[in-house]
Amino acid sequence: VPGTTTEDTSIDKDEPWIMLNTSWSFNIVPTANNTGAARSTDLVLFTDSTCATELFRFKITQEGAAEAK
Repeated sequence: VPGTTTEDTSIDKDEPWIMLNTSWSFNIVPTANNTGAARSTDLVLFTDSTCATELFRFKITQEGAAEAK
């Protein structure tokens, strides 16, 4: 069963947890989520580096698993 009802508060929730590599494709590489709670963010693609025009917005959610002991 993914996730638990007990959240691990020792993990900084503001720490980046997704890396995006671009060349001619996109690779989304999340770190392990042992927080015990799901975490989510929006992946937003823009037309250029000015971020003036949003092309797509995707919701990314990663279920939390209890840390193995």
